[in-house]
Amino acid sequence: MPRPLSEGMAEGSAGDAHLKASARQTKGIPQALASGTASLVFLWLMAMFLLQRGTWNAPLPQHFAGAALLGGASAFFAVLAWRYTTQERISSRHLLVWLGMTAVLAAIGAFALAVYIPITACTRAEDPWHARKLEAAKRELEACLRFPALTDEARAEALSMRARIRSLEGDAKGALADHEAALRLMSSQSPADHAWGGFYLRKAGRYQESLAELAAAERSVGGVNRFARYQRSWTLAESGDPKTAVKEMTALLSKDNAFIPALVVRGLAYEALKQEPRAKQDFAKALALTKLNSSLEEDAEAAGVLQQRAERYKLSVTSLNNTNGRRSAPVKPSDK
Repeated sequence: MPRPLSEGMAEGSAGDAHLKASARQTKGIPQALASGTASLVFLWLMAMFLLQRGTWNAPLPQHFAGAALLGGASAFFAVLAWRYTTQERISSRHLLVWLGMTAVLAAIGAFALAVYIPITACTRAEDPWHARKLEAAKRELEACLRFPALTDEARAEALSMRARIRSLEGDAKGALADHEAALRLMSSQSPADHAWGGFYLRKAGRYQESLAELAAAERSVGGVNRFARYQRSWTLAESGDPKTAVKEMTALLSKDNAFIPALVVRGLAYEALKQEPRAKQDFAKALALTKLNSSLEEDAEAAGVLQQRAERYKLSVTSLNNTNGRRSAPVKPSDK
């Protein structure tokens, strides 16, 4: 029995509506993808702007969270574009698409932040370092060093800072390993690099190599470098030539008789020569000078030695210029 014409027309209209809806859906997908891509490019550019200035080198979970937040916003606008293009009602399918796009954009954004966009400084370690919160500074440096996108210059600076922290912690081998790793990333060595190398080598017991590095530091400045010279004398005193150490520190003190680290090193050399009265005299003078100048503030190793000798020889002055008993870090190598 033939169907009524009205039924055929109704079915045809329903089919046309379905085809139109499908066309709108198909048309909406490229628009959604275009919206998401544009948002991702914006995310990438903003991240690059921040990271090139070293202002966002947070741990990877924070990178992922930031990428997920911006990715979620991007996906939300993409899904809205899709919904208004297709004129569909919001459904669970839209929610699933939004979640899927958010996950993809978050993953891509976090990967880009961690791997491709250069990080130029490990800035988060600076505040705890200046506050002498060594463990916190070390954690921040290690988190930053894990990023493949860290520039060679920034990686070298971070390794150099971690070397100083390890030295303060008494880890001579670790400090030397970090220093040598930093040098491999540098195109050339400065006098300070040679001087720090000499210090770390002495702390590791590699005296001949320490003397060679300290000599290189002085050659590169074309004369006597105060830091390198007193570190050289310290190496000589420890390695069996305290007479030369006394001679060199006496010459250095003739130019600046208030340079406390030189007095400490000469006192150690006198001890090695079994001349304790002279050693005690140098330590007493160094201890008295701590109230008058700040040349010991940056040298935690010399400060620690001076504190120990003050207790051994029962010296009366107790001020040690804010050193707080820190260990194993020399004065700034820039001192001439």
